[in-house]
Amino acid sequence: MSAFEAVGKYCAHQITETELLEVERRACPGAGSCGGMYTANTMSAAIEAMGLSLPHSSTMAAEDNEKTESAARSGEVLAAAVQQRLNARQILRAKPSKTRLP
Repeated sequence: MSAFEAVGKYCAHQITETELLEVERRACPGAGSCGGMYTANTMSAAIEAMGLSLPHSSTMAAEDNEKTESAARSGEVLAAAVQQRLNARQILRAKPSKTRLP
């Protein structure tokens, strides 16, 4: 049962609060967003697909050590883009850019 379905069933008095909380706990087992492709995750994936964030940055778990490494790497790439005076329009082009970020 999805979290949305569980909320509906709880509101209709078809499941208990304990059952609702168990579904929610399993749907969102840790810090960060859940695994559903809702607004935040969809936008993160779209931004990654457009090349405006690092590869795999939209899919790593919030509590994973990889997230710290990705944040540091993102800062390096952003600093390099600022030094090269790159803007989103220059990155979002149909033809591959000759500009290489570290």
